[in-house]
Amino acid sequence: MYLSKLKIKNFRGIKQIELDFHKGLNVLIGENNSGKTAIIDALRIGLGYGKSNNNIYINETDIHLNRNDINEDNDEIQFDFIFELEDVKERECFFDFLSQDAENPLKQTIQIHIKFKYEKRGSRNFFKRTVWGGDNEGQNVPYDALEEIFFIYLDPLRDAVQSLKPYSYANKVGNLFNELTKYKKGGADIPLNEEKKNELASDLYSIFEGNDSDWESILQTGNEKVNDHLEGTGISTKYPNIRMKYVGRKYSDVVKGIELKRPVYEPEPENGQKYFEIHQNGLGENNLIEVNI
Repeated sequence: MYLSKLKIKNFRGIKQIELDFHKGLNVLIGENNSGKTAIIDALRIGLGYGKSNNNIYINETDIHLNRNDINEDNDEIQFDFIFELEDVKERECFFDFLSQDAENPLKQTIQIHIKFKYEKRGSRNFFKRTVWGGDNEGQNVPYDALEEIFFIYLDPLRDAVQSLKPYSYANKVGNLFNELTKYKKGGADIPLNEEKKNELASDLYSIFEGNDSDWESILQTGNEKVNDHLEGTGISTKYPNIRMKYVGRKYSDVVKGIELKRPVYEPEPENGQKYFEIHQNGLGENNLIEVNI
């Protein structure tokens, strides 16, 4: 059998799409951030369902945001996979997934449907997942049959997400700001030498430190709670005694924390802008950003 159709609803940049595939090689072509990566990830999530080595999952940020309608509120993602049968033995193996064609009594397909409903219960936010085969929601899906659906995912040769994330190793954004030698303020160019970088870092961290700083009080409260639990855990008085500090004291530490986000709505709405995280961009767009940084 082979995948002949994929339906995607409310997943990342895709509001709703229906894709037709053919037996053999299929090629996705489109400009950066047009949804190619989202389609590939939908395939990975669906075809990997029930498999122990599946390493991709649905997150809250995967829910579709309509860039043209700020009032649209989505809380449900759905994937529908339709496979064409090529052998009678496939019908026997995937009996629980069979769907009867309404117009052709001689034609049946294999269908797998996965729905993720985002729910909020008190302080808990989670996805409720519903999976069914065939035509009727609620029809059980046997895991042993799912194991018979094979696929291989080849990682992209270049994926810029890690190098664009704050505090990541070899962070490209941090490197950019470390290389700056001046900046503009009030129409004037201000030199950004080591002395100025140290001054800026000192000014920033003075907000966090000092007896009158709420941030310092919060830090010490957490510090005391940890040490209170540690007290008495060692032999005699030899228990660990720790000291917490806010991370980094240098200009280079600060700029490592700069994050990239892309605004959802243009122009910015009056009731506040929403932003796409870097991992919500297309693979090609992130690679383009990394190269230019």
